[in-house]
Amino acid sequence: MYRRFGMKCAGCCRTISPRDLVRRTPGDVVYHVDCFTCVVCGRQLATGDPLYVLQDGRFVCRDDWQRRTVSVTNIDHDADGKKSLFVEGYEGL
Repeated sequence: MYRRFGMKCAGCCRTISPRDLVRRTPGDVVYHVDCFTCVVCGRQLATGDPLYVLQDGRFVCRDDWQRRTVSVTNIDHDADGKKSLFVEGYEGL
C-alpha cells in the first residue's frame, strides 16, 4: 500500500514507510535521513546543520559553500512568489 500511494523521498524518489526516519524541510519536502546530504561532498546533514539550498532544491553544506567563491547573479520569483537564487559555480552540480 505505501509503495504505491505513500509519500516519496525527494532525494531518492522511493516511498517513505511509517518506520523510516526522515528530515523535513520548509515547504514540507521530506527526505530519508540517508538521502539528506550535501551534493558536493556527500556528507549527511543533521538537524540544525547550516546549509544552502540551490535553485533546483538540492543542498550544499556550509563548508562547501564557503570553499567556493560564488556570487549571486539573479534572484527570481517563482509562481508561488518564493525567491530562488541562481548561483554561479553550482550550475553543473
